[in-house]
Amino acid sequence: LVSKGQLLFEIYSPTLVGAQEEFLTAQRSENDLLISASAARLAALGVDANEIERLRSEKAIRHRTPVYAESNGIIAHLGVREGIFVTPATEVMSVAELDRVWVMAEVFERQAAWVEAGQSAIVEFDYLPGQQWNGVVDYVYPELDPKTRTLTVRLRFENTSAALRPNMFSRVTIFASGFG
Repeated sequence: LVSKGQLLFEIYSPTLVGAQEEFLTAQRSENDLLISASAARLAALGVDANEIERLRSEKAIRHRTPVYAESNGIIAHLGVREGIFVTPATEVMSVAELDRVWVMAEVFERQAAWVEAGQSAIVEFDYLPGQQWNGVVDYVYPELDPKTRTLTVRLRFENTSAALRPNMFSRVTIFASGFG
């Protein structure tokens, strides 16, 4: 689990060091246009606003740039290890927010006309007997699966307790509007 603002990792990049040097040079020139362009370059390279402000006030280059979590969540994928060489195409890590989850449900073809976005739904899990989560039909996919002859429906549930995790099996009840 990670919290918003938590340090995730530090990265060394000659490009980031050069961009910081450029920013400090622009500050010394007192040219507002250069300063804003240098700050924009740092932001485009992924340096967050707090780190740019720290550089502005301390006037000290960091050779290792810290990267902080943008939101609360869980590390869903870690694609690197300490000391590894990364490129812009490298997915270093992904943080999944779990405060709201989607549940993908399959509805039989003969019941497809009964389901529409906005309807209420509940979900239950075997590992938490007796507990239910209330949610809503978020999206009804436009096509049936040609093999299973089912319609995929995306349901949205609040998950403030973080009890629901990706790829869990569940029982779903959708309160459909018509049975005709």
